[in-house]
Amino acid sequence: MYFQSETMTIDTLPGEPIISVALLAGFDFGDNLVDGIKTSFELLDSLDSPVFWILDIRSTKLGFEELLSSVNIAARGERPLWHHPMIRQLIIVSDAHIVQLAAKGLSNSVFGNLAVTVCATVEEAIDYARSKAD
Repeated sequence: MYFQSETMTIDTLPGEPIISVALLAGFDFGDNLVDGIKTSFELLDSLDSPVFWILDIRSTKLGFEELLSSVNIAARGERPLWHHPMIRQLIIVSDAHIVQLAAKGLSNSVFGNLAVTVCATVEEAIDYARSKAD
């Protein structure tokens, strides 16, 4: 484990270009997002090669406003995390229909043409990343 707090965990998969970030039930997008992005940047800045960034948001209470605000910060902010050169691809873990729609919208030029895959489970996301890693 790279990082753990009451609201977030970051795991690196040893020997694989995969990092799994889980936003936990207590994660508040207004209070915790900036610190989460800072911690994520510290890890990404230390890497030598790009990784698949798995973001598990299933435990959060994500409403439309939180989704829109978070996406704007992570994809279009002053220093957008999701455009970090060490993120090979963003994979979001969620079964929410609104997240699937948002992921499609991220491919728009307004958000920098992000290619985002949505998976229902972390296991599915890891399998997907492994299949694309070669």
